[in-house]
Amino acid sequence: MSTSLIILSVILSFMVMILTGFLYRLKKVPMYFISYHLYLALLPTITSLIALLLMAHPIAFGPLHFDRFGLTLGAFINLIGFVVQRFSMRYLQGDLHYRAYFGFFSLATSAMSLTWLSDDLRVLLLLLGIALWSMLQLFRCSSAIKPAMFVMKRARTIFLIAWLSLLAATIMLYRSTHTWSLHQIAGKTVALTPLSITIGLLLLLPALLLAAQWPFQRWLLESAIFPTPVSALMHAGFVNLGGVLLTRFANYTHFPTVSLPLLLISLTSILIGQGIVRVAVDYKRQLLGSTIAQMGFMLVQCALGAYLAAIIHLILHGLFKAMLFLQAGSAAQHQNETIVLPSHRLERFWQVTLTIVITLLYGFADRSNAYAWLSGLILGMALGTAFTQLVLFSSKISYRFLGAGVLLVIGVLYLYVQQVMTSLLSLTLSPSLLHNNIFAIPLLALFVLVVFSLERIGKKPDSKLYLRLYLYFVATSEPSPKATQTHPHHLSQWMA
Repeated sequence: MSTSLIILSVILSFMVMILTGFLYRLKKVPMYFISYHLYLALLPTITSLIALLLMAHPIAFGPLHFDRFGLTLGAFINLIGFVVQRFSMRYLQGDLHYRAYFGFFSLATSAMSLTWLSDDLRVLLLLLGIALWSMLQLFRCSSAIKPAMFVMKRARTIFLIAWLSLLAATIMLYRSTHTWSLHQIAGKTVALTPLSITIGLLLLLPALLLAAQWPFQRWLLESAIFPTPVSALMHAGFVNLGGVLLTRFANYTHFPTVSLPLLLISLTSILIGQGIVRVAVDYKRQLLGSTIAQMGFMLVQCALGAYLAAIIHLILHGLFKAMLFLQAGSAAQHQNETIVLPSHRLERFWQVTLTIVITLLYGFADRSNAYAWLSGLILGMALGTAFTQLVLFSSKISYRFLGAGVLLVIGVLYLYVQQVMTSLLSLTLSPSLLHNNIFAIPLLALFVLVVFSLERIGKKPDSKLYLRLYLYFVATSEPSPKATQTHPHHLSQWMA
């Protein structure tokens, strides 16, 4: 199969998916046509994977540039889009705008995929604008709900600011490099000048806005009012655009004057996101807080220069978060379910032990990279928490062994996926940008200090500081009164 035929099949698969998605909006098209559209919606993922396997080197095709990085992201985003559309086939039945969803789902995922395959900055800007517009149209499908329109207008302002900031950065990039080619710009060594710092900050702003980082997290928290499939697509693929943007322009965003603000804002976002998870009473809002924290972790990796780790984190988090959102309706526990609460000392022992062991293994495995210690610390804490949930909380011995086995399989799969992603993406970034260790050790110390301090505060629920933090996180997690609806008036009006 020739290279040009592979590339052409990838482009045609996107066009076919968009065409059939909007064709379904016509009332003359029968309802069962959605099944055929879903089969065709899987084509972009299949063709992207085939191109990824058969292409030996990057290929330029007009304003597009097909490389491993872009094709991997394209396959991932479209896989998420297919799962969301398949779920929406039944979940959204009865919605007044049922037919419109699938066209905008297809357009949004296609635009997000092709954005990172474009080599022309103007095309990238256009495709990103189409992706933002498509998400707004998905929000607009809830126009019967007045609070949803308030949230949509707030999101529209955020998206517009992000797009205009990227537009200003694009113009300044062209004037400084005299080229529109993204890969030519990415391959240049950039000196630390006021112009390069300005460009880096202009690129940083849309990344923070789209990833809903502090102090811009409000629009994402209020987006819980939209249907679950829209939330799944937004949290699994859309908010990840910020990390990809920083990776594509890594030679402008790795300066300390850009990465240090990114680091501080991301750390603050992690604390706020985890605080929201602790105090939120509904499952969907807990997922929103989790997304803010996870995006913070991803941007911390970008701030440290670990762009490869950030992309791997992005992909795995997207798949996991999509699954959690689509299963939100089954989160309630059964009444006859037995939960065994282990002793606090036993739980803490396993969490601390696994954290120390994983940190040491990661740190000594790659002594030349200080980020490995931080990566091991985060992974160890996650493993310790998962161990208590899957093993210590089980009511039967057989369940505990099963939980330990599942955890072991997940760990092996994680290492395998990490190796595969490393081999796929290692050639897309400049080696000088892969490891920026200037902040790694201070960040490790700061991270441990903050976690220890919060742990101490958590043991004193009667203290004023605990109460103030609790009330702050509650207030932060609550949406604006204009973004809530105590009674679904639009349903009663429609049924009248």
